[in-house]
Amino acid sequence: MEARQQEHMEAMLGHERELEIRQQKQEEAMEVRERDMLSQIQQMKDMLSMFISSDSVGDRRSRAGTSRS
Repeated sequence: MEARQQEHMEAMLGHERELEIRQQKQEEAMEVRERDMLSQIQQMKDMLSMFISSDSVGDRRSRAGTSRS
């Protein structure tokens, strides 16, 4: 009986360890995805700010349009 309990405990511990490793891998994958998303967002921000600064002529035109109404 004692030996079977020991085996059972070891099996349980092995299973727990597997789950922990799997969870760790998932968390690492999530972190990588978050970093990718953040860099994409940063690139979009950069593109937008470049677009906005280069579109200053259109900006003036839209302001003139709003003052007319």
